[in-house]
Amino acid sequence: GKGEAATKKYGDKAGHGAIEIKLKQEAVQDPPKESSDNDVVFLTVEQMPTFNGGNISEFRKWMMTQLRYPKDADDKNIEGRVITQFVIDNDGTLSDISILQSADPLLSKEVTRVLENSPKWEPGIQKGQKVRVKFTLPVEFAKNN
Repeated sequence: GKGEAATKKYGDKAGHGAIEIKLKQEAVQDPPKESSDNDVVFLTVEQMPTFNGGNISEFRKWMMTQLRYPKDADDKNIEGRVITQFVIDNDGTLSDISILQSADPLLSKEVTRVLENSPKWEPGIQKGQKVRVKFTLPVEFAKNN
């Protein structure tokens, strides 16, 4: 099959895909109008959510340790970008995971799996209240060839 050809061509390296996570900062938009509704989601707040005491790049490092190149994607030489979006809830849990764009469902599935296993964050704060904050995170899957 295709996988064997890849192994012949690249030798042992074929089994080790590299994953790179690139960050795109959300476009900043005006905060939503005053509302008592807990479902308001912010893109930017006075105090952004933190992960392990750091910002989103700390989360990115954690993701890098968790992501595995899916074997089927590796065998089929599938690479490319998955752009995911998620919300850090006001209790610090990660929710509303969605895939905005993806090179392949196999890659989407792996990114979603890791996000679903995220430890809790420290939630974002706006005007002294814990609020929901949305992030967009592109993940690049690239083979080491």
